[in-house]
Amino acid sequence: MAQPQTMATVDRLRDEIQGVRYHEATTTFCRLIAEQGRPLKDMIRQAIAAAAPYVQVPSHMMRLPTGEMRGVNYDHTILGWRGAIALMRELGGRRGFLPNVQAMWYVPQGLNVWEQVICEFPGHYARDGEQCNRKFPGPDEDINRFDGPAWIAPKIYFEDHEPIVAGSIEDRLARMSWAISEGDKEEAYGLFLGLAQEPEYRQHLKDAVLFAGMTCRTPSSTAAVIKISATGAFGYDPTSTDTLRGESADVHRQTRAVGRQRPGSCRPGCCHCRGGLN
Repeated sequence: MAQPQTMATVDRLRDEIQGVRYHEATTTFCRLIAEQGRPLKDMIRQAIAAAAPYVQVPSHMMRLPTGEMRGVNYDHTILGWRGAIALMRELGGRRGFLPNVQAMWYVPQGLNVWEQVICEFPGHYARDGEQCNRKFPGPDEDINRFDGPAWIAPKIYFEDHEPIVAGSIEDRLARMSWAISEGDKEEAYGLFLGLAQEPEYRQHLKDAVLFAGMTCRTPSSTAAVIKISATGAFGYDPTSTDTLRGESADVHRQTRAVGRQRPGSCRPGCCHCRGGLN
């Protein structure tokens, strides 16, 4: 006899995501929407909130036991929601829900990429890319233990910070842009949180973040942009169609203003001429 299903809850969804139980998390996600009528956007936000603290890595470069260096990327499953939302318009009707189901399927598999690479945490990097079960098989040879569930809690590499509110709006926007380009994650994120508390300047803030993400892509500056983007808070909504477009002439006006803050420095849009940036 089939066992009755327990009630789907947001807490259960969070626990299943963080436990790398991706089959169960996807089922709970669908049930919350289909059975309880929860809005899709709200459920996407809940999924992002559950995963966001665990998609950071301590460095984009890892020293292997051989002495060689290898790159370690962030997992991009959170950004997958943006593609899923965009596809909804193309598919239409009930079929438009399908890309979101696929996005949900991958979210629990993309936590703690650093630990996945060294075969200490389950997920699709450890299971598929690193073939960790061949190196460290479990007691049952028929079960790939790196397919989940997790046997340890995921790690947080970048904690939250208090908002930075000292200074004028223009000064803080300039400081945030330079902090991102120079890889100062704590400064960039704190300034973002402080600026986000000023509703009338949120469009300027979004423009600055989007421009930084397009032009200043160093390992540590990317960390700041990822952390900022993943918050989904204070008006910067990764589920918004406006966020998906990310087009505004204010981006260029803002970055020109930032460039004027430091005479003789690299011109905006040419971040590669500052040491180590590309």
